[in-house]
Amino acid sequence: MVVDLSVENNKSDSVTLTSEVVNLVAGEATYSSNTQAETALIGEGANTFFLEDLGPEVTAKGKVAFDVAPGVLQKHPKLQFNELGFGDTHGYIVLPALNG
Repeated sequence: MVVDLSVENNKSDSVTLTSEVVNLVAGEATYSSNTQAETALIGEGANTFFLEDLGPEVTAKGKVAFDVAPGVLQKHPKLQFNELGFGDTHGYIVLPALNG
């Protein structure tokens, strides 16, 4: 699964985005992004967040890839956003469940 995202840093410090910033949560399981898939996306000219430096008051757009079985996407998945190096707060975006 590939998700298009826009991330904005509203802090006064720069941060480096890593694979730990966005996770996929489905049911009781949590999945990290797939850096090999994101490297392939970079090879195709896509922007990703893998090791992206994000300065203060900067917005970046890119793709995040997850290598999960189709059945995972039937469990009402959501994206979990972790605080950008400044705490342990999480935010979520609920994704539509994939039927079939």
